[in-house]
Amino acid sequence: DVQQINRAQRTIDIAMFAFTDRYIAEALLRAAHRGVAIRLYRDREQYHEEQRHAAEHGGMSTSNMFRGEALIHIRVKSNGERNLMHLKAYAVDGVLLRDGSANWSNAGLKDQDNNAHFTNDRAQVRAFMADFERMWSRADNDETQ
Repeated sequence: DVQQINRAQRTIDIAMFAFTDRYIAEALLRAAHRGVAIRLYRDREQYHEEQRHAAEHGGMSTSNMFRGEALIHIRVKSNGERNLMHLKAYAVDGVLLRDGSANWSNAGLKDQDNNAHFTNDRAQVRAFMADFERMWSRADNDETQ
């Protein structure tokens, strides 16, 4: 994932259920500093759990690492208990799609049995981008940054 983020030139659109991996967060920060516009869409319950965990342990969540970054925008799905935003996918520059079961967490990337699938198939990338725009544009999303 870090290699793909490092290759981004214009945009990265991300829908990520769990996101606690600092190496990926740092790669996104570097991309934003290079001028890459980043949109990060999150699940409400998971987002708030990560915020609480960071606060309880005196740390900073990955989302808080992005505070004040003009090119990083975060929206959180307004969902109920069973209405998850459970995707683990992103598109780079509208030409590369990564999806799969792996969250951006230490366990998800190193310990669990997960997969990550990369493709530059135009139809698959376009389908994700259309779904992402629909999710991103929901009127009841919370814009956290």
